[in-house]
Amino acid sequence: MNVMLYSEDLMLLYNWKQKITCCSTEILEDINKLYHYKNILLILDYTYCYKNLLKVLSSARIHNINILLLDRTPTFEKGKNILSLGIQGYGNVQMNTIYLNSAIETIKNKMIWIYPEFTTSLIQSFQKEKTIPNEITQILTSRELEIALLIKDGFSNSDISEHFSISINTVKSHTKNIYEKLHVKNRLSLSLLFGRNKKQTPP
Repeated sequence: MNVMLYSEDLMLLYNWKQKITCCSTEILEDINKLYHYKNILLILDYTYCYKNLLKVLSSARIHNINILLLDRTPTFEKGKNILSLGIQGYGNVQMNTIYLNSAIETIKNKMIWIYPEFTTSLIQSFQKEKTIPNEITQILTSRELEIALLIKDGFSNSDISEHFSISINTVKSHTKNIYEKLHVKNRLSLSLLFGRNKKQTPP
């Protein structure tokens, strides 16, 4: 999948090209000519496309174009709305090299990528459930369940490490086991699993 970049900020385009090491990139000169391309990943500067975003998305859907939308001031509410439109990734225009390359690889693997602060906000926005789905309690050990609940509530690896007085590596090992047992890939998927399986309160 070819990666193309669009912004009217030349310094920003240069910055992106320097940071992207996982693949080669090409600059899209005119967003109105997006329909000339197919099966690409487009990294898009929200500042210069927000007025025509729906038109861009319509063209992207027709031509199987994945979009990583980068924003100067990404917010939780904006991110929810943007992802609901079918965009594959959302982040900060100035995010670091690791995040930018991770976003590209994630989208290439047909998954959604969102910047970490957004993930934490989304997880914390879910109401904490008092009832834990039975299938989760049956699969996880007691310690894994404790860690899974903290992950669901938005705790970082560092927070969990301090909470249980265990090393970061131990937290990562538990987290890996939790993901494998519950067949999820990340914190957001884990949190959604809790929400999806919650017991309904009768009216």
